[in-house]
Amino acid sequence: DRGFAVAIDGREIDRCSRQSRVVPMLKASLLQLALRRCDGFGAFHAAAIGDGEGCILMPGASGSGKSTMAAALVAAGFEFLGDDTVVLDGAELSARAVTFAICLKAGAWDLLAGRFAALAHQPIHDRADGKQVRYLPLPQACCVAGDVQRPVHAIVFRDRTAPGTAALTRLPAIEALRRLLIGFVPLGTGLDGRKIDRLLHWIANVDCFQLQAATLEDGVAALRRLRP
Repeated sequence: DRGFAVAIDGREIDRCSRQSRVVPMLKASLLQLALRRCDGFGAFHAAAIGDGEGCILMPGASGSGKSTMAAALVAAGFEFLGDDTVVLDGAELSARAVTFAICLKAGAWDLLAGRFAALAHQPIHDRADGKQVRYLPLPQACCVAGDVQRPVHAIVFRDRTAPGTAALTRLPAIEALRRLLIGFVPLGTGLDGRKIDRLLHWIANVDCFQLQAATLEDGVAALRRLRP
């Protein structure tokens, strides 16, 4: 009668009043717990897809289309590392998977219907931000295990404000880092000068791009060309 609550070690950390909000609340709580207990370098607000050797990060705020693009790339044969949060870990700052089911807002359902027939049959959930979402579970064979790391060989920022012919434009490393830090969460000891130095060294060895693509098909075709 009092709704639903999530508790960790006997302490309530979140609560909602409707059953339709339970799954998004639980996912957010599990992610919060995982990051708090993680000893990695830091986490980015980004999707990540892999090719068996490395991976491509696609950073972006909520609503930028990164989850939709990640799902389309998985349908095209890429591996799935995450659609919302990616952890950097190890001496080389490789990406570690955070493979929750892909969270897709209503605008993506029709776009992906031809690629994932099961999506239309998934229940609809209400997020705390007022968005309705469905979660797309993927076969285990498509997902990178959480203890596996993939080196980041490209970072792609999607530009949805400039429709037209699909194009990948190189970004200077310092501009890419500036954009990345907007969604960066330092783990462990927080962000200090040593970590900044490591980020600068890391991104200097990663290809950074801005993707202009009017359709998912154009985006998938452009990102295929980044495979090593």
